[in-house]
Amino acid sequence: MSGVGDSGGGGGVKVVTHLDAAVSCYLSSPGVTPLEVYLTKVEDAAISLTQEFGSLVFSYEEHASRAGRATLECSTALLQGTVFLEERLREAMALANGVVEGMTGIAAAVKGMEDLLSEARKVAQDVSLVEDAIKAAEAARGRDANS
Repeated sequence: MSGVGDSGGGGGVKVVTHLDAAVSCYLSSPGVTPLEVYLTKVEDAAISLTQEFGSLVFSYEEHASRAGRATLECSTALLQGTVFLEERLREAMALANGVVEGMTGIAAAVKGMEDLLSEARKVAQDVSLVEDAIKAAEAARGRDANS
């Protein structure tokens, strides 16, 4: 800081620094707010912003924690639901396989009945032929006996 004053001994001249001059200007200028007031306002705003930022960080961490828990719970429920549905699907497929096997059995039984009916028709035809042969033989005997 440079000073204004006596370069020699102490002739009674007061040394004034730039800082002293600035302070005296501050104090003597009407309508001008001292820099310290602005600094105090800026410091107060910084403290307020720091507190608000801290609250926001805390809130974010809390929400992130809740979201993480909710995601985990939903994922667990989704997995359990998927396993449940897979088990029901397996049961339904087993039942469907049983139905298919049953239908295959029914189809085989129907085929067997058709074959049996066909054989019964053949037997009935054979019986008709035998009956016709017996009737013809009886008629021939009756003609021979009458002749």
